[in-house]
Amino acid sequence: MIKGYISVKTLLLLLIMFFLSSNEALSQEKYSVLQSNNSHRNSFSGQPECNRGFKNINGSCVKMEIPDSAYLESNGRNWRCKHGYKKVDESCVQIIVPDNAHLVNAQYGKGWSCNRGYLDTENQCKKIIVPQNAYLTELGNDRGWSCEPTYKMIDLQCIRIIAPINSYLTGSSYGKGWKCMRGFKEENNSCDKIMVPQNAYLDRYGDSWFCLRGYTKKENSCVKINIVKNSFLDDSGNMLLCEHGFKKINGECVEIKLPSNAHIDYFGESWECNPGYTQKDSSCIKEIH
Repeated sequence: MIKGYISVKTLLLLLIMFFLSSNEALSQEKYSVLQSNNSHRNSFSGQPECNRGFKNINGSCVKMEIPDSAYLESNGRNWRCKHGYKKVDESCVQIIVPDNAHLVNAQYGKGWSCNRGYLDTENQCKKIIVPQNAYLTELGNDRGWSCEPTYKMIDLQCIRIIAPINSYLTGSSYGKGWKCMRGFKEENNSCDKIMVPQNAYLDRYGDSWFCLRGYTKKENSCVKINIVKNSFLDDSGNMLLCEHGFKKINGECVEIKLPSNAHIDYFGESWECNPGYTQKDSSCIKEIH
């Protein structure tokens, strides 16, 4: 190193020391401001903070204005309205509780809730009229009640569900309230038995049927698929497909005859002309530019 020059390492060290000393000076200056205005050092971080009941505003600890019917929270930084009051702007307003209601411990909303058996209607708690074969509910619907199992609501009354033979009750308040058993299908409010033909099976829901692999549906029966040369069954097993480069004609898989300058298309069921050629009838002719 040439004498008279400072190394990069030394220069970086000097800059770091200057930065730390500057921060310490600023921290001390900030603390001195806060300390003179009801502050203390945080025992964990060592940083200055305002005393309980004071708020830091532009570097000064200003005493908080706590409105009537409020109290200072445990952290000492905010205030909260007493039970029975709610915050409106920067004050606490008494909650007016209607008849047949009670206060709730919440700092939002109305601050009250109707007693069981009453429903909040236009800020009043009106008695719920529970019809026969129903019960009070906490689901929060616009009625305050639900029908007993085996009953469903019709015109605000609970009417007994009449389930047909070969059905079961769903317990749902929606729809008819019943479903056909597996192997039966709903027809005109009754459950008719599904006639599963030979070589078929019920689907996962039990209200329809599919043919076994190697058979295809034809009207109400399953007909065996004739697997011809150059063919195979699709994934479902109910349809015959020709191999790539073959086309189904009259139930057979016939090889596709390619004209000159052509190739089998993406799907393998037809052909298309090579680049630079265009189709004309059953041949590919060279494009003229």
